Amino acid sequence: MNIQDSQERMLVAGGLFVLAGSLGALGAVLSAMAIDHMAFAANLCGPLAGHCLVCFAAAGTVAASFAAGIAAVSLFRPARRIKVPGVKVRSA
Repeated sequence: MNIQDSQERMLVAGGLFVLAGSLGALGAVLSAMAIDHMAFAANLCGPLAGHCLVCFAAAGTVAASFAAGIAAVSLFRPARRIKVPGVKVRSA
């Protein structure tokens, strides 16, 4: 792996960590809004009436935050070399 490839992986991983943090904060705000919404409009949204877009947005944002965090962690690990039969790898 070239040094440039490693630096680019770290840059993308750092950006994904920032995205995961931002989505996590947004998910926390949306979750608080969804809880307030269910408390004030219990007949329209809640456990007995089904959930609305506010609840799904909160859950989707939190899930996207976890996905971005997992992707960032996987980029921080060193790349594995896979041996392919019949392909010769040049050493630098």
